[in-house]
This record gives sequence, C-alpha cells and structure tokens, in this order.
Amino acid sequence: MKLLVIIVASVVLSVTALAQSKEGEAQERAGNAPTVARKLTTQQYAELAEAHKMSLEVVRLFNQGKYDEALPLATTAVEITERVLGADHQLVGAALRNLAEVYVAKRKYQMAESLFLRAISIDDKSPDPSSLPSPSSLDRYICFLYQTRTVDEAQKAERKLGQDRLSKFVPKLGSGLSGGVLNGRAISLPQPAYPEEASRMRAYGVVRIHVLIDETGKVVEAKVLCGDPIFAKPSLEAAYRARFSPTKLSGMPVKVNGVIVYNFTR
Repeated sequence: MKLLVIIVASVVLSVTALAQSKEGEAQERAGNAPTVARKLTTQQYAELAEAHKMSLEVVRLFNQGKYDEALPLATTAVEITERVLGADHQLVGAALRNLAEVYVAKRKYQMAESLFLRAISIDDKSPDPSSLPSPSSLDRYICFLYQTRTVDEAQKAERKLGQDRLSKFVPKLGSGLSGGVLNGRAISLPQPAYPEEASRMRAYGVVRIHVLIDETGKVVEAKVLCGDPIFAKPSLEAAYRARFSPTKLSGMPVKVNGVIVYNFTR
C-alpha cells in the first residue's frame, strides 16, 4: 500500500527560523543551544526555503503518481538540507524518508531500505523523541518490511532489528514509555473481525496499530501505521477493546505507547 501523504521535510522551517532569531543567541550564551538553533546565513535560509518548496512539490507529484518527476526533487531536497544543517539533523531524516517513499513507489526497494535505515539512525540521536514525526522512521521501516517481504521474512527481520536496538538503547520517555510490540503483554487482546468485503476480495496481510495506553492499562489512542485499508476499521475497533496490565516506572503508573499487530489470513 502506497502512502497518500509523505512528510514535508522542512515543514518546521519557519518555526526553526523564528527560534533562531529570538532565542538562538541566548541559548548559545547559556552553553545549551540545540542543533536547530545554529546560526544560518541569509543564503542558507533561502536554500532551506527552496528545499521546503521542493518537498511540497514532491508531495503533490507523489499523490498524483508522478514518481519519476518527484524523485529528482526529493533527492535535491535531501542534498540541500544536509548541506545546510549537517548530516544528523532531524530535518535531514525527514527528507530521507520522503525520498525513501518515492523509491518504494518506484519499487526500488534496496535504495529505499538504505534511506530508511539512515533516517532511523538520525532519529535515534534526537534528544527529544516526542518532537519526531509520527509515524517514526522506525515505524515506517517496519511497515516497509511487511510491504515488501513475506510475513515470515518481515517478522524475522523485525525481531532481529529489535534485538539489535535493544542492545544499544534504553526506552525513551515522550508522550509515554515506549513499549515496542505489545501483543504478548495484553491481558485481553480481542481479534478483529474479518470483513466480508475482504473475504470476497481474498485480501490478507498484516496491520500495525500504534496505541497509547493509559496508567490503568486502557487504550486511549489508536491509529493505523500500515496495512490494507480494508482492515483498518476492524483493527482499530479491536485495538480499543484491548486491555493491558498497568506499567510502572519507579513504582509509579505511566502511560505506554507501542504497537499492536494483527495478521489477517485467508
């Protein structure tokens, strides 16, 4: 399933520029200037504005199925953003994801995978995970795995990725503690109904639902990360009915965000 909307790499450009003009110098004097507060020249601002325009055009062309026309613009947007802001800037990660989505649409999966992985490495360096786009680069990459491989192959690759990351990172706090795939931690995990329309179409596949679980173990937010749209409604309905044991951090109940995976088989 192709995405209808992809991330605009420089969507926060105007906010960033405003923060730089008003707060950048004070933060630098305090010795705590974030990456986005670096001083830029007028020419660099103009270049980022141009990259932003290119990203908007990439979205328009992508939505029209004009992937060949979108590709050079998405490539140039990455090059400009990286040149101005540096290789590890969050906006570079967003631009890389745009480019990856175009390559996915063109079925250039090897190129897309390398771009997704690079975007993930940039996200991992973010000091504020809550500021990252949603879905994250990691979420999109895992969806990409299920989109381009068999379920067994995608699950194997996802498990390996999880093991590799577990050895490098501890959970980060954003809108809640990150819990990864939550299926095995549910007290109650109702399965979604298989739609009659899907049965007639012989549709099948994996749906990944991002959920936010409150301090009592109840799902309070749910949204589809990826999967055939025909399975979206029953998957969301099932996700809201799921229940989990409360998660505690230092003895206190906390919110948890993670993923519920549903596998629709024929």
